[in-house]
Amino acid sequence: MVKLKEHHILGAEELARNQSIRQVTSTFEVDESTLRYRLYRHKKGSVDGRSLQQEACAPYESAISD
Repeated sequence: MVKLKEHHILGAEELARNQSIRQVTSTFEVDESTLRYRLYRHKKGSVDGRSLQQEACAPYESAISD
């Protein structure tokens, strides 16, 4: 399985206009439900919540940077 990056989603979105989702999933070697979910989230403009969380080492930033 491939981890879908932003450029993969954009490419899959373009391909899905002319091909079935099943054909696109075989191209990217991902599960059909995964691609449908990622395309749906991209269309809604959803943001991955993990990117908004504070890093685990943030409280120790001053000790790390010294």
